[in-house]
Amino acid sequence: MGQVLPPGVHWVQEACQTFDPERNTITLSGGEQLEYEVLIVAAGLQQNFDKIKGLRETLGKNGVASIYSYEFSPVVWQNILKTSRGTALFTNPATAVNCGGAPQKIAYLAESAWRSAGVRNQIDIKYFTPSPGVFACPYYCKALDKIMAEKGIQANVKTNLVEVDGENQLATFERGDGEIFTQKFDFLHVTPPMSAPNFLQDSGL
Repeated sequence: MGQVLPPGVHWVQEACQTFDPERNTITLSGGEQLEYEVLIVAAGLQQNFDKIKGLRETLGKNGVASIYSYEFSPVVWQNILKTSRGTALFTNPATAVNCGGAPQKIAYLAESAWRSAGVRNQIDIKYFTPSPGVFACPYYCKALDKIMAEKGIQANVKTNLVEVDGENQLATFERGDGEIFTQKFDFLHVTPPMSAPNFLQDSGL
């Protein structure tokens, strides 16, 4: 990173802890305060695995993992390789996410791997999203509907994951009309709800 910074730029390798817009200062995780005249914040999103009941406890085991978890993302591929039959679920949350296409991309990659392994016909693949379509942009939504149909992936819209029972491999969903139902799984990939980082939510910005 340091090699590409332009001359005159000081790279502070420390996290921002708090903002004080009234005094035009930020406080770093080590306690140091920095003053500014112009502040540009690019904090990205944080993954809120705890927003789904039972998910945190079962991540990395019981066939449950997520590419959005730094710790358990390698388990996703391990689970794909171990799955040769049964039901595979892929979810998208009711929030903005890092890379809106990734929750579907991992489903397509898994489908391709199972097809290559000769077990595709033994696995029922289902995709769940709270949105009214499989993708926000109508233009791409039509194309992705076609791709899912071609790959035999069942699309379930207006459906949100609310709880995971890892030991019994049960996922609980809520439909847009409030109906609650459970779905048995052998493989579960979860895209967690996301939000602005806590330090930004709690700031005065």
